[in-house]
Parts: sequence; C-alpha cells; structure tokens
Amino acid sequence: MHYLRDGVFILGWFSLLGAVWFWWALEAPPRRARPWLGAGLALSIVGALVGGLYTWRFWSTQSMLDGRMEIFGVVIAVAGVAAGVAWIILTRTGRSPSVPLAVAVIVALQFVPLAYLLGDWGLVVLALGQLVLIVLASRFAKRRGLAPSCTIGVVMGVSLLGSALVAAVLWLPRALAA
Repeated sequence: MHYLRDGVFILGWFSLLGAVWFWWALEAPPRRARPWLGAGLALSIVGALVGGLYTWRFWSTQSMLDGRMEIFGVVIAVAGVAAGVAWIILTRTGRSPSVPLAVAVIVALQFVPLAYLLGDWGLVVLALGQLVLIVLASRFAKRRGLAPSCTIGVVMGVSLLGSALVAAVLWLPRALAA
C-alpha cells in the first residue's frame, strides 16, 4: 500500500468488519468470553470511527483505487451477494450452523483480489491465515459444542482488528502529521 488514504481506509474498514464479526460472536458465546468479545467490539468501533474520519479527511488525496473504484465495488458486491446467497441456501436447507463458516470463507477470499487493487500483498497473507483459522475454529466449535458463530467470529474479529491495528501503527502517525 502506497497512499495515506488507503492506509487509513484499511484501518476504518477492517475495524468495521471486525466489529461485525465480534457482534456475531456475541450471538451465543460462553459466559466468560462475553467481556472479551465486548472489548473487541468496542475497540473495533473506535478503530472504525478513527479510520472513517481520516478516510473522509484524506478522500481527495491519491489512492491505489483511483481509476479502479468500480472494480473495487464489483469485488465487494460479488462477495456480498455470494455471502447472502450462501446464507439463504444454508438456512433454507437446515444448515444454519454452517452460515458463519461460509460467510467467513467468502470474506477471506475477497482479500485476494483486493490485495492486487490496493497493492498490498499482505492481504493475501491475511486471507490465507484466515482460511486456515476458520477451518480450525469450525472444527473446534464442533468438538466443544460451541456456536460456530462464536469461534469463527473470534477468528475473523481478531484477525481483522489486528490488521486494523497494524494499519493504525503504519498510517496514523502520517495522518496526524498531515
């Protein structure tokens, strides 16, 4: 990633996505996990607000998405539609517990084309790490009798918030200095 706008956008966007996953993880967590999930949700909301504010502030600056915003929109739309279709099919066929797994795989896979668009190959590493951890979290939930939304939500929330924190460390000092 080469541009300030993109760096603070990743901070905001990944924090927002992390908040969604932490919220989903709160669907049916073990009691002792609730405070930790709440903390992850709160940190994610703060990151989304900070990243959103700085993205707005630097919106008129250069971005890797200049001239390719439509492609970015298509990638996000395809992932959103695919997740929605998977959700509907799994729910209607009585396989609702598999919804978090399917949605998480789709979300992780969207980072591969986005890595190209944003010029940040670390997103491919994130996607591959998420895919491995999603499968492990799904198996862990099954073995322990936990809700898959909890274990997969934790994996996705922590990985996205962690990536947002990396973006904050790399890009917020530049944003504050600008």
